Amino acid sequence: MTSVSNILLECIQKRPFFHQELIGQAKSKPLDEAAQAVSEWCYKTAMREGWLQAALLHEVLLQVDWRHIAKEVLLNGNPSPSVSDYRPAIRLQELVAEFHLAFGHPVLPGPALPDTARRALRIALDDEEYKELLEAERRNDFIESIDAQADLLYVILGHGLEYGISLPHIVSMPHCRYKSPPGFPPDGQRQDWLKTIDWQMECLQKAESQDDLQQIGTKLAGLGLVLISYAGVCGVDLGAVLQEVHRSNMSKLGADGKPIYREDGKALKGPNYTPPDIAKVIGVSP
Repeated sequence: MTSVSNILLECIQKRPFFHQELIGQAKSKPLDEAAQAVSEWCYKTAMREGWLQAALLHEVLLQVDWRHIAKEVLLNGNPSPSVSDYRPAIRLQELVAEFHLAFGHPVLPGPALPDTARRALRIALDDEEYKELLEAERRNDFIESIDAQADLLYVILGHGLEYGISLPHIVSMPHCRYKSPPGFPPDGQRQDWLKTIDWQMECLQKAESQDDLQQIGTKLAGLGLVLISYAGVCGVDLGAVLQEVHRSNMSKLGADGKPIYREDGKALKGPNYTPPDIAKVIGVSP
């Protein structure tokens, strides 16, 4: 089952009244009809509740195994695993905000375009991490690809902070059932995901060139969700990897507990720096 299916099950499981509403929508129907009823309900509810950004919602929901959800939520009576098995999801932007505050990076209280220099830095950071992802993919280096995905997500969340854009729905998903062992998906599927990431990057760049703050927020959210979904297809909880990247980033503080910067403003590594152990987090051999 896809990670998106797990995300929707998680949203339903945390809200018993949603579960009951779904049963009312689809009970006593054949499986295919129940799946259709579930998909229509989830689309409307996801829009209302803000589970996913509208610009990406249709594209992402195409990945959902609706028949599975119908069986889990409706036909079996209760979703599986039970709500008590869940560990709380972590809003990943809150971790990046901790880094920003420690290193003196801006965190705007509300949506606004930063000055030209800060915008140029954010765009350059996005581009730098994206190129690292492409290089890792070109070399078929799975661990480096996951590392690059987490790094790109990290700077995307920071991009939002510097523009005063909240991205609360980009969260860790520790309860999802990921494939084992982790690895790249089949080539055709993999290339489709990479094309989607590339398209999201182009859309973000276009929004930046047009000074369209609303679209910048939408594209940041869309890119973040695509990265999490691609990692999920690879069998990886990208939120867990990002937490390890965050731990490593916080170790970049200097011996005096203060940050060290290079000329363009990017934080450099202090003497207590320890690199992220991505292989350990995702459970593969380096």
